[in-house]
Amino acid sequence: MDIGTGSISFLLVGLFIVVLAGSMHQPAGETVMVSELVSEGDHPPDADIVEYTDLPEPAQTVVDETIAEDYTFFSSYDNYAASESLRGDKYIRKNGQVYRIRTTSGDDGDGLFAAIARDLSLAIGGLLAGTAVYLADRKRRLVTLAAFPVGATAAVVGMNAIAAPDPSVVAWLGNTLFGLAAGVPIQAGVAVRRRSRRIGAVSAGTLALSVIVLFSGDTLSGLYLLVPLVLLGVPGIGFGWWLGKRSRVRS
Repeated sequence: MDIGTGSISFLLVGLFIVVLAGSMHQPAGETVMVSELVSEGDHPPDADIVEYTDLPEPAQTVVDETIAEDYTFFSSYDNYAASESLRGDKYIRKNGQVYRIRTTSGDDGDGLFAAIARDLSLAIGGLLAGTAVYLADRKRRLVTLAAFPVGATAAVVGMNAIAAPDPSVVAWLGNTLFGLAAGVPIQAGVAVRRRSRRIGAVSAGTLALSVIVLFSGDTLSGLYLLVPLVLLGVPGIGFGWWLGKRSRVRS
């Protein structure tokens, strides 16, 4: 490995994008929740009553705000305990009075686009970090081609795991699939530019691994595969072509 100025530059830019994307955009699993005061006083005889004092403190705060204002909004990540405790219709008894509070997702769909933008940005940052590893290897060994999907996967999985309030809310397979698929176009671009069947086989192998991960999940969405391939496909192949050209010049 020969870590030159170009490798360091790609690494720093990649890490900057990962940190920036992780702090600015909403994670895929996070939603805006809304709690509404449906009624107070009357309740069915067989209703399952939850005592206010049995709720975790964050949920008590949400209940207090809902009773005072008739509704309140909160993040499913920032207020994870409240989201888990209050989701759905709940009859909550506070100071002898029973309140019916309904907590549902208030997300109007914008969260999906924000999550896609976040994961794409994370993947791009990881790809640039992987580029640093690839360029540092002057021999351009096949093994260093793995730096692209590995870098993207590490960025997407790692930052989503850090942001999550609980490991159970992280889409581990989905994030892994997203990162693997993001590395395929760059590998394909390098293969085309260098006219290398072996590199093409590596790219095809990464795509095949992505498909295997897709079908290993019971309800894994195909968007995890299609979004990075479609949105990063052309620019990724072009970037890979450029990297392949650098390889031919150095060899």
